[in-house]
Amino acid sequence: MEIKLIDKKELSDIYNKYMIADFPQEELKSLELLLDFYDNSIYYPYGLYENNNLVAYAMMFKIKNSKYMLLDYFAVCKERRSKGYGSKFLELLQNELTELNGIIFEVESGKNANSEKELEICKKRIKFYLNNGLVEKKLTCILNKIDLTIFLLPISENSDENILYNELDTIYKVMYGDKIYGKEVFLKKLNKI
Repeated sequence: MEIKLIDKKELSDIYNKYMIADFPQEELKSLELLLDFYDNSIYYPYGLYENNNLVAYAMMFKIKNSKYMLLDYFAVCKERRSKGYGSKFLELLQNELTELNGIIFEVESGKNANSEKELEICKKRIKFYLNNGLVEKKLTCILNKIDLTIFLLPISENSDENILYNELDTIYKVMYGDKIYGKEVFLKKLNKI
């Protein structure tokens, strides 16, 4: 297995073949927006390949000079799920991106789940991430009225909440701009328990 940085054409192909099926329409940014981010050198799509076949992908933001990436989308191709590819992909990303301090994840907390099934999916996802070395941080983001818990996949250090807050604040300002950030997207620190 190998990971590679995906080019613009592959990004378009993955979007049209996989992403529109893997993510709810209301959670999926437009292809045009992702390509614009890519053209502005702030979007980094990675693929996990086995025998030259895509088995998983991760789409991430990185602001110039930052030591962090923000995971935007992460999925294992449907026919490859529950076979260890997601865990392997996270491990390979950690080994590949050694210049970073870590990868930031926004994970649905389950507070907005509309059913037991949705809540179980959130719990399963959180358990997967914790089992793969992610660390839950005392930060939350409200995105389109969905409560997201912030996790960090440490690479060279396990940064504190203040550093991550500042990194996310900068990323969100670029990602969403003034029209959305602070109006539909809210980042906040949680009190220590």
